[in-house]
Amino acid sequence: SGEAFTKFLSEKLLTLLIEACNHKNRFVREISFRALGTACGVCESSVFEREVGPLLAPVFAQGLADNWSQVRFASAEATRAFMRKAGTTKQKYFDILLPPMCLNRRYVAEGVRSYSLETWRQVVPASGGAQLLLECLEATVDFMVGACDAPNHAVREAACLCIGELATKVAPADVSGRFNSVIVGKLLEALCECLNDASWPVREAACDASADFVSALPNCVESSMRLRLYDLWRDCLSDNIPKLRETAAKAMGKGCAAFPVELEGRCFELLETELRAVQDQPAHSSTFTQYAPSGPFSIPARKPGGEGEADVGGVSVVARLGGDDRDEEHTDQPMYSCGSLAPRFSSKMTSTRRAKAEDAEGEGGAEADEGASASGSARKQKDTGGGCMRCAVERRRQPWERTEGAIHLLVAVADRRPVRALELVDLALSTFELTHFKHFAYLLATVSRALPQIFKSIMGDQGRPRRRPRRGIGPTNVAPPPQPEDTQAKHSQAPPPPSSSSIGEAMDRVRQILQKPTAPSLPRLADELAAQFKGRGTSSVWEGDSSSLPPSEGSESGTVEGGGDPEAVAPSASALERERMTGREGGLSSSGERKKLRGRVALLQALEALDGAKREAYEALTTMRLQMAG
Repeated sequence: SGEAFTKFLSEKLLTLLIEACNHKNRFVREISFRALGTACGVCESSVFEREVGPLLAPVFAQGLADNWSQVRFASAEATRAFMRKAGTTKQKYFDILLPPMCLNRRYVAEGVRSYSLETWRQVVPASGGAQLLLECLEATVDFMVGACDAPNHAVREAACLCIGELATKVAPADVSGRFNSVIVGKLLEALCECLNDASWPVREAACDASADFVSALPNCVESSMRLRLYDLWRDCLSDNIPKLRETAAKAMGKGCAAFPVELEGRCFELLETELRAVQDQPAHSSTFTQYAPSGPFSIPARKPGGEGEADVGGVSVVARLGGDDRDEEHTDQPMYSCGSLAPRFSSKMTSTRRAKAEDAEGEGGAEADEGASASGSARKQKDTGGGCMRCAVERRRQPWERTEGAIHLLVAVADRRPVRALELVDLALSTFELTHFKHFAYLLATVSRALPQIFKSIMGDQGRPRRRPRRGIGPTNVAPPPQPEDTQAKHSQAPPPPSSSSIGEAMDRVRQILQKPTAPSLPRLADELAAQFKGRGTSSVWEGDSSSLPPSEGSESGTVEGGGDPEAVAPSASALERERMTGREGGLSSSGERKKLRGRVALLQALEALDGAKREAYEALTTMRLQMAG
């Protein structure tokens, strides 16, 4: 036992264990890494430094990038034992082991992530790992770029998160200029590919990381890359996923601060167009319902059973149709820890495929219903058929989503051109007149929450208009690129700020609109739903589909400032939802009636959220108005 076992660590035994680490069975790989970790712990230091360490370091690096989380975890345990045994000589293995150790700190599997974080704390000094990553920067960059093209979407997301950390934590510690235009260009090229990824969490992480690099190292970003990033951010600004729209807007705001010459004018021109997009919204609006939350994942809905498939206990299984039982599509294929026979979200999208998809979408017309996704975005239009989830699904983008993305963008860039932003507030307010589509409450809630932020960006802390900041600054060791004198003079002067009177007038207009009731009336809708739950017949408010939303009949009880609490008239949406979940649906026996009821409960929940957002926005703007008057 102990170091006495070193004499049994023959080359033949180590070779056998290393070969087992490449076995196609993940259980064999897992136990092999555990055995090698134990071997590191019992090996004599001199033998380890001379023979075992150089042999096992690349094997452990490979295990840290395995498709299966269980194998990654076993390799992480072995790597910790390896680093402990290496002691003071561990620095010579950093080029090989530090990049995958860094990535696993952001891996989606909680066990791998937490264990890797603790290992990182034990390996790196108390000052942090920024300096260690700088010393092996080229190896780290190459590894992260390769991980951005991994077939597993969770690995690509973790790689984007780590690249963002290179910008926010490692680049500020760079005093020798190692982050040059070549390194930054390589990382941004990988992030551009991830901005075209089929997985929205990967696109979101790439948005954040690219914006962080633009803010930290603006002078290392080439002009062509600046415009390319703008195009990709603009595409994400109208994405089906609300969180991604908000992230893309923040990224564009950072881009405007770093590159006002190239991007600022484009962003405000985009705002002019996209804020009006909701005017073209048909009544049959939709949200992206194909994704369902699953722990740290957000995954597409399960594929429906097709020919030769059956539902058994809610799980789609493939029935053997006779003949050869061998399924070529699911035989001898790599498996992943999510349980899928193919990596989810592995397809990428090129600009050519995007252009073809946009053309196909334009030919399809705007009258397609919410279930139509065949001619949607090309990002997920290719479905290889493998895997347990419907990976190649994304529905047509809605005009109201484009306007919501523009609202987020207006929040991000309002301080760049305060006068122009104040003029665009009127366009944002025009959305309150458009309640003809099903999901208007989602858009209006976003607008309500954004209005105080927009005015705060325009105004200073003491009620004084905020002047536009000058160019975004990067690290002090990077010299700014030369510019023509006229361009420098143009962007060194802040535009005239809006007057306090114009800000006050705009704020009063906003407060008046926030006081108006929302159609349909919130208490009236809640009362109708309560009647349905109590079995007093079907609703008299709607006839047919629940997408037909009637205008308010002048009821003031749902306004921001008067009429009483909606919950005093009828149960809240949460109470009705609890009733529905417990199965007491008032005699609604048919699935169609239950579906309509669920839709109306969801509408009531959205209207309650909108009512709260309007109330909070009104109170915030009232406080700001009083500060200006004082």
